Amino acid sequence: PLAGSSGGTQGYVDGGGIACRFDTPGQMRYDNATGTLYVLDKGRMIRYVKAGTCYTFAGRQMTGLLDGPRLSARFDNAKSLSLYPPGQTKKSTELIFVADQSNNCIRMCNLTTGIVTTLAGSRTSGLVDGEGRTARLSAPLAVVNYEDSNSNDVIVFTIGRNNKVVRRINVATTEVTTLAWKGAFSQPDAWSPLSMTIDRFYNPPHLYISEGLTSFHIVGVDVGDMYRHVVSGNGTSGAADGIDNKGQLGYPASIKLYRGPLGHLKIYVCDTLWYKVRVVTELTTMNPTTTGPTTHGPTTQGPTTCAPTSSPSSSPSTATPSFTPSTVSPSTFSPTKVGPTPISAQFSDTYQSVRISFHRNTNQPAALTLKATCDALLQPFSVALLGTNYGCYWEGPKAFVVTLGEGFLLVPGNALTLIKSTIQAENNALEKNGDSAVVVSRASTNIDVSVVIVGETVIGTCGGVAELTANGEGSIAKPFTYTWSIVNNTGLDWEKSLNALAQQTTTSVLALNGSMIPLGANVTVAVSVKNWLNDSATAQFGLSKVGTVVPSLTLPSSSNITARRSRQTDINVQVRTPKCLPNLRVDAFWSQVTGPHAISITNTRSAYLRIPAFSLDVLATYQLRFVARAVSQQTNATLGQQSVDFYLKVENEDLEATIAGGSSRTIPVSGNAYDINFDASASIDPAYPLAASGLSFNWSLFQVVSSSLTPVSLSSSSGATLSLSTAQLSADSEYLMRVNVSTNRSQSITAVASQTIITTSLPAPRVTLGVNLDKRVQDPHKKLVLKGRAVRDDSTSGNDDPSLALSWSSDATDFNISDRANLRSAIDARDLVIAPNVLIPGKAYKFTVQSTVFAGGAAAVGSASISVRVNSPPGSGSCASSPDVGVALETDFILSCEGFVDDAEDLPLRFKYQSVNGENAAAALASPATYTATQSSTYLDICRFRDLQSYKTKLAAPLGSSSPRLLVRAIVSDDLGSEGYYYFALNVTQPTTLNLTKSSLALTERLEEGDTQSFVTEVAALASFLSSDSGLAQTTDSSAADEREDLLNKVASVSVTNPSSGESSASSLSAPVIASLAEILTAASRPAEITTNVKSKTLDLLGAITNSFDASSTAKATGDEGDTVASASGAISNLLTAASNNTGTTAATNTELANAERLEKTLSDLSTMLSVALIPGEDQVVKGQQNSTGKATVSISSRVMKPDEAFNTTLTSIDGATVSFELLNVSSSGGATGVQLGFIAVTGGRGGSLFPFTSNITSAYTSGLSIVEVKEKTLTGVRELAIADKSVAPFLIQVPTDGDGDSLPTNSDGTAAVRQCVFWSNVTGHWSTEGVEYKGLSADGSHKCESTHLSSFSTQPAFQVEVNTFSASDASNVNAYDPSKNPAMALTLILIGILILLLPLTYYIDKRTTVSKELILKNELEFYRGMNHTRKMHYEDPRSLQNWKESIKLAMRRRHPWLSLCIRMSGDFIDSRK
Repeated sequence: PLAGSSGGTQGYVDGGGIACRFDTPGQMRYDNATGTLYVLDKGRMIRYVKAGTCYTFAGRQMTGLLDGPRLSARFDNAKSLSLYPPGQTKKSTELIFVADQSNNCIRMCNLTTGIVTTLAGSRTSGLVDGEGRTARLSAPLAVVNYEDSNSNDVIVFTIGRNNKVVRRINVATTEVTTLAWKGAFSQPDAWSPLSMTIDRFYNPPHLYISEGLTSFHIVGVDVGDMYRHVVSGNGTSGAADGIDNKGQLGYPASIKLYRGPLGHLKIYVCDTLWYKVRVVTELTTMNPTTTGPTTHGPTTQGPTTCAPTSSPSSSPSTATPSFTPSTVSPSTFSPTKVGPTPISAQFSDTYQSVRISFHRNTNQPAALTLKATCDALLQPFSVALLGTNYGCYWEGPKAFVVTLGEGFLLVPGNALTLIKSTIQAENNALEKNGDSAVVVSRASTNIDVSVVIVGETVIGTCGGVAELTANGEGSIAKPFTYTWSIVNNTGLDWEKSLNALAQQTTTSVLALNGSMIPLGANVTVAVSVKNWLNDSATAQFGLSKVGTVVPSLTLPSSSNITARRSRQTDINVQVRTPKCLPNLRVDAFWSQVTGPHAISITNTRSAYLRIPAFSLDVLATYQLRFVARAVSQQTNATLGQQSVDFYLKVENEDLEATIAGGSSRTIPVSGNAYDINFDASASIDPAYPLAASGLSFNWSLFQVVSSSLTPVSLSSSSGATLSLSTAQLSADSEYLMRVNVSTNRSQSITAVASQTIITTSLPAPRVTLGVNLDKRVQDPHKKLVLKGRAVRDDSTSGNDDPSLALSWSSDATDFNISDRANLRSAIDARDLVIAPNVLIPGKAYKFTVQSTVFAGGAAAVGSASISVRVNSPPGSGSCASSPDVGVALETDFILSCEGFVDDAEDLPLRFKYQSVNGENAAAALASPATYTATQSSTYLDICRFRDLQSYKTKLAAPLGSSSPRLLVRAIVSDDLGSEGYYYFALNVTQPTTLNLTKSSLALTERLEEGDTQSFVTEVAALASFLSSDSGLAQTTDSSAADEREDLLNKVASVSVTNPSSGESSASSLSAPVIASLAEILTAASRPAEITTNVKSKTLDLLGAITNSFDASSTAKATGDEGDTVASASGAISNLLTAASNNTGTTAATNTELANAERLEKTLSDLSTMLSVALIPGEDQVVKGQQNSTGKATVSISSRVMKPDEAFNTTLTSIDGATVSFELLNVSSSGGATGVQLGFIAVTGGRGGSLFPFTSNITSAYTSGLSIVEVKEKTLTGVRELAIADKSVAPFLIQVPTDGDGDSLPTNSDGTAAVRQCVFWSNVTGHWSTEGVEYKGLSADGSHKCESTHLSSFSTQPAFQVEVNTFSASDASNVNAYDPSKNPAMALTLILIGILILLLPLTYYIDKRTTVSKELILKNELEFYRGMNHTRKMHYEDPRSLQNWKESIKLAMRRRHPWLSLCIRMSGDFIDSRK
């Protein structure tokens, strides 16, 4: 290869030849003048190859939209690049234009300055002309340029995937204009462009555009008048060669031009549908006034070289094509022998894949990706049956697995056809497969289809709607078809009407109108479900109409619930109060009917029941009853009730056996014998984890000889641990250690774990490998932590030796463990962290860690291995809403997910729905099952996890958007906790008007009913309405602020679920939900709505979240920390944005200063929350709110360093800015040290009143705040570190500039500004320069500050050191304690002095009036008698002035005892000191 790994290794490595690594090389452009080849790599970086060595020109491994120095810039899915001047000229390249598709921009790279800028467009997609960033582009897929010979202007042309029009950009003015089509296909809405190239032979130039989704053409366009004509293709897909409209195209993914010396044009076409390179020869120049030149259709390049059949001619009538298809002589190739032939194809049990078996071993050909492997081996018409996001891989030399994607069309009886000669026999390249088709059969196991109907059995006199939900299993990858009917249909009119309604329902939810059913009637409803394989099941359900008022119930599951002792069991019934009568309430309570023992029900009077883990007995059955009564609030009489019985069946649970150290490890047996320890104490009985004595262990050892096992005797074979002397082992041999674990509660429940031992005669290190797996398998959406340790062979302590380096490897061909993008730690880390979403679900991976020492010139390698199976989350299903259009708080939406499948042992499935904010809706809907969430997105739970796959609810309209398009994420979780995600959308519009008082009362009612799920949705809906045009028209600033405060108070009345213990009730919400509500309620369209009270209430909510969080060393991450911090950051951003834009509240009041201090603490606590899920040495985690239009950036970064790691690191904010730390002379007790960064940037030049920045700068600077904290996590908790000796080495922070360098703006009074480093003092509530010093610029242009503070460090503006004068307010803050400069301090000192003088005086007075104890008791008695007499006289004659005066005197005495210093009542026993 010219550059890149010959072995196909991906990566981002610069270097020479094969040392270079590319990830996903894309479009290339060659600079002929300098011999430089420019390559787009994964759409994120521009790499170039020169003289056999590759370099990175611009971009970074992470995506984004960031201008600046070339190596700091960011691209996102860049699709095309164009060199200016063009690479064919003799001039070297000056500019590179890039079509940055996902950023909807055209970017420009200046090779002279090395600066990347956005030439046109922004992140917002659209079709808007304008200058620079004001213009809107939509997914540009190609970019070309030329220099106008008339004006010498450089002109750029681009075309977008969505807008399908050509845009013209003048580089000098950045003006973007849309060019209108003329000629054929002047309305190109029905076509989709794929590629574009430019012909600079003309001025203005001609563009050629290929299309291959609907019209299958190549068109030519004269940009002078935008005349558009067909160059090649007849509009239908095909592979036929021919002249004019006889030629056909398939998928012309890329086109390139060649202009011959006589001006003849050839268009080379990469037709990926037919795996061909085609050539189109244009015989005349383009004439804009005609229908276009005469062309020859595409011809196919044959397998031999092509030569022109005649010389080119300038006459169009006599010219012949330059290329003709060549024929291949039969003698050219040897006849192929019969190669591997597929003999069977069968669906897997989950119908998510098909396994093709061959009659003999193959060479297992594979492409770089799973999808590309399918495309390379299967015929296109077979690939078309696989849906989207399909893939193929080999499961051995004779088994080929095809994984099916979303919307697959393959059914049993279809055939899959392999492409001829693509698969060779193993070790024989001449024996290849033929045209091989194999029919796909059903899975080997039958599908058990079942269905139950869930709903309320009684309808009261209030009528209402009875909702019946059909909950089916066995739909397998696609939704059921539902058929509803009324069984006991005797022909009565109401029965006919009800049956007609049932038969019209095709969804899983049947809504029966209670008013259609007569009083006393009994109705039997039936449903039949059928899957796409024609397997079916039926169920019936009975309900009756009674003459009493009963509450309406929505059940979360069927009455039969499978429970596990090791897990808590939740049952949440939704209750609705009848509305037909006034002054009704619902009383709900739980009781136990049967069971082997009484269950502790902590909150019986609630619709929400949580049974704690380990409360139930294995294999027992419990009957629980839920009763809801409609009660009159006036008489407390019960008017009617409805009850439901739930049956909990507790299933058995398997034991989990494990041997510490890995599935295999190397043991040195040279030198003196020593004991090897085998530890199985981590084995547990999940149902009884605390009963360690209840487990029995039986060890056995075998020597492996020629694949047979020979037993080796052990001195002891019982106990959780085993010691084995190396004297019992032979060198350079293989052994198998096995432990059988059983439980005393049932000898039939056993588990086995084994460990392979490889002995060596060399003094190799003793290496162990551990992994913490939740529920025995790895969740693909979570990180995987591998813990490697190494001990020298002669060590007696057995402790890890950090001087022994570790190296990691994996057996997976589809996972590169050396690629840093796949990791969240260094490749040589002892705790290797593999990033989420990089391991393939359903696959098993073997990881190996090695440590090498050299003894006598020989390498002694110690190793350990472990196998990890990655769980497959539920997949292959789809989700939707019925209806998909409605009004917020009015329409009942039924959200449902069907067809999801999973491994049998991972069932049952649970379902949850969330509304989504901050996601790319178009991208999420394009790949609804594979879309990866962004780091700034936030989610709001619409419901908790539930067993039923459908959920009926009202919804909130999208917040802060003029579009009613609401994005919903469905989460489908299996029994092992792995989650599959599916995105869908619906339109929810705002109501025209809303009775806010009535809505507020409804929220109170929801809380009284215990329905926090509906409460959350309705709060979100009200907040969204307040920010909408309808809400703005209906409310004032003041009334809207009052509504927000009321909603915040209601949310605050709901407790936060303890994230560690999981304690919850009907009146509690999880931390992510409360944080999301805080964000939603502060997203005001009018800044004045965010009053001081609203800020305080919001900080109260965020404080409740952080207070509920356990920051101790034993705290266990729940996985919700990131979502919580993202939403909390959004709330803080809203507060700061409102404060900076609200000119009416800039005064730094005491309340606002208190809020500022609380905000700083909240950021600190949130960053601590992020760090609890991190392990020492892991990469930083970043969450926050990225800057959007007029909105403050709030970024929280957190990293935990190893105890022995140097205190020198860098943190990055959410928008890419970095801050470097150098911590010297820090006092540490050896715990893991967390470095945390909170960053705020507020647009508008000031921080508002929440953080009272004082700045006289009039230029467009941004006020910012960086909060840097260094904390230590020890066994006793988390503490802030301190500087050991402040005079020796303070804390150093380096803050990058935005390119201003040493330039300083001018103050509004004309004076020169100075730079300062300041910190926020929690003591004074002001910014202070105490202990901080500005140290100038570093070598890389960053500002340096030295500080003795390890928290609350500020830099202004926008990640820069503050540019500010030392104003009068600064002086007053610094001199706050100087009484000569601060009158408040002087008055305080005077009052303290008076108090000190009064104390001895009062002592002297009391000393003179000392009396006996008897007299004191007598005086007290007289005093109380006088008090009682005064009260009696006042009650008898309240109009008496004398009595009123005595009462006032008595009241003053009671409320103000200090008055005894001057005036004492008769008999008063309080002396001066008291």
